[in-house]
Amino acid sequence: MDRLRPGHQQKYRPGNCATLSRKGQFNVDGYATERQKGCIFCDFVNRNASGHLIYEDRHVAGLLSLEGHPLIVPKPHFADVFELDEIYAATVMQAAVRVAKATKIATQCDGINLVQSNGTAAGQDLFHFHLHITKISARRRQNEFGCESN
Repeated sequence: MDRLRPGHQQKYRPGNCATLSRKGQFNVDGYATERQKGCIFCDFVNRNASGHLIYEDRHVAGLLSLEGHPLIVPKPHFADVFELDEIYAATVMQAAVRVAKATKIATQCDGINLVQSNGTAAGQDLFHFHLHITKISARRRQNEFGCESN
C-alpha cells in the first residue's frame, strides 16, 4: 500500500470499506491514508473517542455535536472542502439528506439548515471536514448558531 501525506488519498475505487490498520492508517477502498493525530473526528470514527453515533456507512459517520445537533463527517481525514474529493462530497451529502429527513421527522421542526465552514476566517475551528445539520423553528426563526433565517 502507498503511504500518503496526512489528509491526502488516492483515487476512489469501489469495494472495501474504511478500516484502520495497525499502523494507524485508514484503509479506504484499497488505499492507505493517514489519520490526523489529535483530530477528534478521526478518533471518533476509530472508536478512540466517545460520542453518540447516529448514522454510519462505509464512507461517513453521523454523530451528535456537543450542542446536540447532527454532524456528518467523512471517515478519512479531509481538513476542509478544498481537500474533499468528489466521491466523499457526494457521500457526505447523501448521508446529510437521510439524517436531515430523520431530524425533521423526529423533532417536528419547521426547517433544516446545512452549515459547513472552511478556514479560520470562515469560523472553522475543527479541521476535519464536517457538515452541521441544524433545525429551525418558525416561532424562533433562528438556528442553533443564532443565525436568523428568512
